[in-house]
Amino acid sequence: MKNTKKPEHKVRKFIINNVDDHRSDIASFTATHFSITRQAVNLHLKNLVNRKILTESGETRNKEYILKPLRSWHFDYIISDELKEDIIWAKDVLPNMNDCSNSALDVLHHAFTEMFNNALDHAKGKNIYLKIVENAKFYQINIRDNGIGIFKKIKQKLRLSNENHAVFELTKGKLTTAPKQHSGEGIFFTSRMVNLFTIVSGKVGFTHSYGEKFDWFREIKNEIKGTYVSFKVNKNSRKNTRDLFLKYAPPDDHSFNKTVIPINLVEYDEISLVSRSQAKRVLKRIDDFKIVALDFNKIKYIGQGFADEIFRVFVNSHPQVDIVPINTCKKVREMIAHVEGR
Repeated sequence: MKNTKKPEHKVRKFIINNVDDHRSDIASFTATHFSITRQAVNLHLKNLVNRKILTESGETRNKEYILKPLRSWHFDYIISDELKEDIIWAKDVLPNMNDCSNSALDVLHHAFTEMFNNALDHAKGKNIYLKIVENAKFYQINIRDNGIGIFKKIKQKLRLSNENHAVFELTKGKLTTAPKQHSGEGIFFTSRMVNLFTIVSGKVGFTHSYGEKFDWFREIKNEIKGTYVSFKVNKNSRKNTRDLFLKYAPPDDHSFNKTVIPINLVEYDEISLVSRSQAKRVLKRIDDFKIVALDFNKIKYIGQGFADEIFRVFVNSHPQVDIVPINTCKKVREMIAHVEGR
């Protein structure tokens, strides 16, 4: 007979930490993890629902659970020369961060000030809307402006054919439409510090999830005017912001000289990666870096022209840039080896 006597706080903490990824099967997932019965887990789920930590929907075995917001705050600001991100952090945000680790607070501080400052300096809007939501696991911060829209602005600045290409450029890092005021590092590092980062503008949305092996973007049905940024940070995070900076800007150099490019974002509207024009989209601006990791996760095939443009033509003409393919399947490795062998 299975043991149902597990420390209650451990089971409930496990449920809270995993329910986002197991909304419909959290009962069986928890039962398997602790080797206890589903009936025992259901008692914990009922307790968390009664305490308003979880919300349930559906019936019996089709029930789904999500973390219920515990508190939320809303702020509206008129953009002016007097509006400063550090003052808003100290006055409106920090006083509400009462239940998180020092590491989580560091991440929240960095992410908020970077994203709020972007809205101040780049949006060319009139207002900024701020919302903070807390649940049992995360703090979520949403920042929205009513300006020109980040992807539209990048598209115009780089003379790109559409805003989807602007998303791809943004993921590389070192991209700013105001180089005198910004280095182009803010979104790159922020998206990798937080647990979940989303930015939406126009009809395009981009998401980076910590722990996932690839980024993704989606087309938005209803157009978003201005720019909407949302990020979540685990209240018990142990991330060290310094370690992340050192990963992409090593101490012997201190410059932001390494990036990781998710190749799946190029394939979004193509049958497969076969053309040199697609490769040139990947290669755009990467000579700003010394080390470029091309992440081929989820890519099943690349064509000879695509591979040749990157791994022979570009490599031979830019010896100062070290291109490193990662997460490659057998067919991709074979094509890379083929063009390198030429």
